[in-house]
Amino acid sequence: MRLRKQQGSLVPVLLLGLILSVVSGAGLLLSTHLAQGTSARRAVILARQIAEGASSSVRARLSEDYRNSALVRGEWLRRLLLPVSDPQSRYQANTARPDLQLYLQTSAPEVAANPDQQYNAPGLLHLKDYPPGDVYARIFPLADPMTGQVRDLEVRVSVYLPGADQTVSHTLEGRGQEIFDFALLARTPNCQFCHLQVQGNVGALTHLRPGYEHFVADKSSRADINFDEGTGEEDPSGPANFAGWGDGDRTGESEDAGTQMTDNALASSIWGDIFAYQWITNDKSDFNPDTGQATRLNGVSLKSDSSFPNQISTRYFGPLFYLWRGSDVNVNGRLDDFPPIDRDTLASTAQGSVEGGERLQVVPPGESYTPGKSGALPAVVRGQAVLVGETPGPDNAYCRTATRPLVLTGEVFVQGDIVLRGCVRGRGALYSGRNLYIAGDVIYQNPPGTGGNYRAASDPDSVARTDIQAGKDSLHLAADGNILIGDYTSNDGGTLRPYRDRTGELHLRARFGLDTGVQVAVRANEGVLEELIQDAQGNTRTSSGALVDVSDVQRLEGYEALVRPAYLDSSGKLALWMSDAQYREILQQSVPGGEDSVSTWRINASTYRISLEYPAASGQQISDTLKNLASSADTTKLAACRAFLVENLLFNTNSTTNQAELADVERRAAAIVAMIQTGVTGWSETGFAHLTTRGGYSGDDAIVSILNRAFSVDAGGQPVYNYAVPRPTQVQRVDAFLYSPHRIAGFTNGTNLVINGGTVAAEIALSAPGVGGAQASWVGNNALKERITAKGDQVNPYNGSQYNYTQVNYDYRLRNGSSPQHIRRLNTAEFIRQSSDAPSGDTAIKKVCRNAKCN
Repeated sequence: MRLRKQQGSLVPVLLLGLILSVVSGAGLLLSTHLAQGTSARRAVILARQIAEGASSSVRARLSEDYRNSALVRGEWLRRLLLPVSDPQSRYQANTARPDLQLYLQTSAPEVAANPDQQYNAPGLLHLKDYPPGDVYARIFPLADPMTGQVRDLEVRVSVYLPGADQTVSHTLEGRGQEIFDFALLARTPNCQFCHLQVQGNVGALTHLRPGYEHFVADKSSRADINFDEGTGEEDPSGPANFAGWGDGDRTGESEDAGTQMTDNALASSIWGDIFAYQWITNDKSDFNPDTGQATRLNGVSLKSDSSFPNQISTRYFGPLFYLWRGSDVNVNGRLDDFPPIDRDTLASTAQGSVEGGERLQVVPPGESYTPGKSGALPAVVRGQAVLVGETPGPDNAYCRTATRPLVLTGEVFVQGDIVLRGCVRGRGALYSGRNLYIAGDVIYQNPPGTGGNYRAASDPDSVARTDIQAGKDSLHLAADGNILIGDYTSNDGGTLRPYRDRTGELHLRARFGLDTGVQVAVRANEGVLEELIQDAQGNTRTSSGALVDVSDVQRLEGYEALVRPAYLDSSGKLALWMSDAQYREILQQSVPGGEDSVSTWRINASTYRISLEYPAASGQQISDTLKNLASSADTTKLAACRAFLVENLLFNTNSTTNQAELADVERRAAAIVAMIQTGVTGWSETGFAHLTTRGGYSGDDAIVSILNRAFSVDAGGQPVYNYAVPRPTQVQRVDAFLYSPHRIAGFTNGTNLVINGGTVAAEIALSAPGVGGAQASWVGNNALKERITAKGDQVNPYNGSQYNYTQVNYDYRLRNGSSPQHIRRLNTAEFIRQSSDAPSGDTAIKKVCRNAKCN
């Protein structure tokens, strides 16, 4: 094979001696794992291992030149990036060392951003063939997004073997690009921006338009014009006019009141950069696409100071999206597929344990949960795991003085579900082969010095490195299925719970389209239910892209199969290993937000349907919306509407015998029915509820917001209302980085939620509006309005944040050497491939397809 010139730069053939020494050692460790996998899986692992070895070799040569140069780091980087013909370049400085000189070539940043278009650009290093495959490398400058100054290098190595292609990416210091530099990343995180404060970067893999998308909200009410959200391209039928993508006429205003406010419970804020695969909206924004600067985006305030000026990167295809530059599994033409956790590697290499706590249990496959306590959890668990630490609270200084925390060391892989709550100590990761349920607060005993919000420090990275060296607690939670926060249950011993007690379930169903009757494709994978993907061509695939034979696919009720702790029993039917009641026993009960808070529930009377026997005693069932029943002249239908409301307004267990309370509740129900009938937006003092008549995505729905309150009488027989109503515990704090290739979701009411780590998933649906300005804006009772407003200004002692907001704080340790290690990019490689029909002795290079549009 001859060397050939490309635009003045050599494409050298490099020796693999250094690579082989790395690969041989790692190969011995993987021999057992390789023997257990399929031939395709073995090829993937081998390709990746070769790439890792090659990357180590390239980085070792770069480090060698840096040491030899006696230059300061910044000057060495400057000279390394000079053209190879420049006399000052590190390439020219090593003419006497051809073995080292060959590694001292870099590729332009635009090649990193568009490898499919720049596949043949200068700077390509062709490492000597590794029969029967090829190894290639490129070295890219990594610039600080705020200053533009080059701070580091990225080394990417691609390996091509028969049946497997892999690319790995590391910085010069060895940091893998399986890092997560986002506080919030999802395909479409738009709906998260309501009452949300983000301390860290935000990423979107489709068009970014923060906020609800209906006419009432002072957020994006219509699809951006001249823009095709399916392809992320400008609409060819309209003019190319970025200013038309939204009306751009408002400045971070209150969603409900429509009045300009510099800060309110409904206004979201981002302290960080924004990265988007596509363009972003121009709704209510001063975004300048030329400079990448803005102070607001669709009503979301973009915060910055001299230390952290924000930057918006559109059409971004850089190293921070490395994990998502993989296979187009669902064949939709976009790179928006989230890679699964590496179950095979975890099953054979995980090293860790969980000890201590109040309850540690393993539920073997096919068995049901019985409360108890077992010993420490090993590194690999077959079945399900229940991990309960001491309950955080003021008595243990919110875990600081806890005596029974869960003690985590290293990596633990549970092949099925994990149920987790309580105080945690140690450093490590929990990986679930299916769902991970956060059944209460998860709080570090030895938290980082910033308390979780690293951006409160002047140099977050420095503080993060100090925390790593000090051994501060650190937890990564990754699930191959979903991560579910709080209450998802709906039943009490087979009986459907009242609507007000099913807000978590109803939220999940609505956000993920899992209404009753909706079925999904799953299969049993080593006894664990695995969600499958239907691609655009009608094929059924796993999350990693493997085709699934139709005989292995089952279609089951979506919510039951994907959300509940379920498995397939010996007869092939869906069964629960933990009942709703058992889960709520772990979740426990408390007053959300404390004695001085309030909790609410909301129902869309225009869409929620009630089934009833009609005509009465006929045995015939009908179903109609709450609004239609309330507006009906038929007494049976009207009675059904009132009965539904009475059931959800009663709280005391002896309510049916307490005539005074029953009469009070019936008056409330009648007032709410009257509100729905009149259809006038406003507050009902008798109903203690508020009606919005132009809500929902249609902009024409009747939405009723109702405060929870319990009734009693004082010594004089006068009614007393207590708003501190015990509810299933609402999760207020999660100290962990969360990752799922599918969904992260949860519902918190009556208090706020803070996640110290980050959230990365294909779909994120966290509803935690806090308490304060949100309710105060529609409550008409002045005393209650003052109570709510005062509560919103308080700081929640559980999480250190105001009750007004939900907050996601990025854990800067993730990008400083403490990232999850077993979330692997989908099987692919990029940049180049050697053509099989090239003329003998020559190399013809062609681009590698990254998605369905490539040719």
